[in-house]
This record gives sequence, structure tokens and C-alpha cells, in this order.
Amino acid sequence: HYGIVKSFFLIIFLFLSTISGNSIAEEVKPKESMILHPEWYLKVVDFSYYIAARVAIFSSFKIENTADIAYKDIKVKAYYYSTFPGSVGQIVSSTGGNLPITVPPHSKK
Repeated sequence: HYGIVKSFFLIIFLFLSTISGNSIAEEVKPKESMILHPEWYLKVVDFSYYIAARVAIFSSFKIENTADIAYKDIKVKAYYYSTFPGSVGQIVSSTGGNLPITVPPHSKK
């Protein structure tokens, strides 16, 4: 018996399911990277969660959008990593979901 509780680290990956905002025809080159790689422009700056029956439940997210376009219906993927000796860094579990919000350009929501 090690007496060490298995814990987890959380890494959030954001990717886009739907884009809203200005027409893609405007300034295609700069906006093309914003459309193809939203993970470069969206960043989780704060989040909170609680654990019930050994399951992490997210209660809030704060997302920063540094792009010139708005993103909506953002898909989130969370990976849980083990810190238990012998399995440190191994993925224990993962989960995903949709955030039914719209994050305006250059904002935190």
C-alpha cells in the first residue's frame, strides 16, 4: 500500500466545430490560419472543476480569443494523466464536450 492517491493533470485542447463572424472572402490569407488552426488563437486562461465519485466535472471555463474572428460551439478535449509511481505521465482517461458559447474576437469569456 503506497498511500499515494492517484491524481491527474488536466490539459485542455480546443478546436473549432463552427465559425461565426465575418465573411471568409475578406482577407483570406490572414483569416485562413484562424479558420484552420483555432487552437493557435483560443486559450483556456482559467477553469474550475470538482470531483464527485472519482469523476471530474467542469463547472466553468474562461477562454481568451486573440483572433480577428468569433468562434462558437467550441469543442473541448481533456486528458487526465497519472502521477502514480510506475505510471507517471500515462493517459488515464479523456473526455470531450461542446461549449455552447460564442467567443467574440479579442475577448475573454
